[in-house]
Amino acid sequence: MKFIKWFFLTILTILILLFAAGFVLSYFYKDEIVAKVKTDINKNFNATIDFGDVDLSFLRSFPDFNLQLNDLSIKGQEEFEGVTLADAKNIELDLDVMSVINADQPIKINTINFTDPNIHVIVLKDGTANYDIAKTEAEASEESYNFVINLESYAIENGQIIYDDRAGDLYVELKDLDHEGSGNFTETVFDLITKTNVAEISAKTGGITYLRKAQGDLDMTLNANLDEMKFTLKENELMVNALKINADGFVNMLNSGDIDMYLTFDAPGNSFKNFLSLIPGAYTRDFEDVTANGQLAFNGFVKGTYSAEKNKMPAFKVFLDIKNGDFKYPGLPLGVKDVIANININSPSSDFDKM
Repeated sequence: MKFIKWFFLTILTILILLFAAGFVLSYFYKDEIVAKVKTDINKNFNATIDFGDVDLSFLRSFPDFNLQLNDLSIKGQEEFEGVTLADAKNIELDLDVMSVINADQPIKINTINFTDPNIHVIVLKDGTANYDIAKTEAEASEESYNFVINLESYAIENGQIIYDDRAGDLYVELKDLDHEGSGNFTETVFDLITKTNVAEISAKTGGITYLRKAQGDLDMTLNANLDEMKFTLKENELMVNALKINADGFVNMLNSGDIDMYLTFDAPGNSFKNFLSLIPGAYTRDFEDVTANGQLAFNGFVKGTYSAEKNKMPAFKVFLDIKNGDFKYPGLPLGVKDVIANININSPSSDFDKM
């Protein structure tokens, strides 16, 4: 979750610098102002940050100001030289008119939309992460800008995300991600209502591929406590291919950088066929026509603290029970019968040898 924080921080820093440089009032000097903003923002981050055209319109989102930032790119330095951390074709913000005109008011962002963003997160085996790009106060530019951002909603269109955690031996890839969220971001405690669709989800750890190009849909309400950086699941409905999963619990981002969590999941009301859809290669176009029977029990939890730097993993447990399973694909002469499974994986600590 920490990389989400720096991504928004980078965008908001660009915005603040644009307005601090008089972008609205000096639109005719746009090229000179944009060049200065690029120089200033690169003083504040250990990365090479660039963007293309900047467009401001009053008509496009009347009565708000509409600001568009095109072709953003954030590239790594030092051990991540040549690696693009993030880029986006277009970032669009609707800004409250009075907050822009009146310098005594905080800039109020009503909406922010990302089009075609690509994020590539890498965590090396020693815990070094390519998203940790914010400079310390001593390294950053001496200029400072006081601002408050009030956000009502946001959206991501056609996003691509890779999370490559080599310390935790976890690789996750999301393709064609569409996501939207809304909430009263002016409060420190509020409900964040989100809707997510992912065309392809792939995940592997320990050399085992658990998901390959699975489809995902998630409708979720998340209670956000920004003072404690604690996020608690409320109403939620997750579909991965044909399997419906319910989850409960919380994630707490600690000041130390560690992540404390307690999450549980189960899959009530599902059959063996629903679980069969998760097997890589099994969820084909004609899956609806697959004949399958069998009972399914599938649940588990994740509890404890995660830290890539300390090589610390939370405890987890996964239970899977399949009884009287059978399936047959259309067009094939034979099916598979007598599928029985009883799997109980229990890892009480970060030491996987104790599973």
